[in-house]
Amino acid sequence: MKTIVNCLLFLFIYCQASAQKIDEIASKEIDMGLPLFEQRAEFKNLPEVKLLGLGDIGTFVKESKKFNASFSAYLITKKDFRNIALHLDDWIVRPLNAYLTSPAIADSRLLDSLIKTTFSSDYQFKNEQFRSFLVWIKAYNVKHPVDMVNIFGVAPASTIPPSYFLATYIYEIDAVSGRKLSEKWTDTDSEDSIKFLDVKNWIAKLKDTKMSKEHQRMILQCKDDLASNEFVLKYTSVIQKFSQKELNNRFQFVAKQISKKLYKKT
Repeated sequence: MKTIVNCLLFLFIYCQASAQKIDEIASKEIDMGLPLFEQRAEFKNLPEVKLLGLGDIGTFVKESKKFNASFSAYLITKKDFRNIALHLDDWIVRPLNAYLTSPAIADSRLLDSLIKTTFSSDYQFKNEQFRSFLVWIKAYNVKHPVDMVNIFGVAPASTIPPSYFLATYIYEIDAVSGRKLSEKWTDTDSEDSIKFLDVKNWIAKLKDTKMSKEHQRMILQCKDDLASNEFVLKYTSVIQKFSQKELNNRFQFVAKQISKKLYKKT
């Protein structure tokens, strides 16, 4: 928490000191704007922090978005930041990250499709400024395949459906169990709560099973996804309010997800 507060405090200070530079940087393409950061001491002498937060002064203010994209690129190229955390569902962001970190060349049509499905109506990210930043990340990753930039989500907003667990984890690790559960769920038309219990029982069954490191990683991610479902705030009416405990628990989960990525600057 202290790290987060320090980072946000610093962010406020340098934004105040450099307000006159925002328009100039925002008027340029990302790569053309990078040298301008080196001309300012408050950017060049950025303190050593592992976590730095960026936000918009307004949802539709494109100058703010363009500045954030250029500043993020500067942090990546000059300050070794390698993770980008978005206030979104991680499971929805994963296909986009897979594209950005794949060795395949850039594909504009695929990127546009991923932006459409990943961000839907979220105009904080579904805009030309953020798209340009994603194009830049893809180009950067192709040039730096051993030290790539990753994006991930940290804020559970929608329940991950049982079908996702079946296709992403169970079938990939244990096809026999995948077929059995698929048949069971189809034949009995089970409630989601029963299906999630089946997923948990499947994980428990594999406890003493030897498996590859990749499958071990997938099991850990599967557990994380099950946990994230517990922190989705379900709205049943427009005037619904959540308890302080529910809000605190969700905040702690989000903070934990971020902390897992701090082995690299985020």
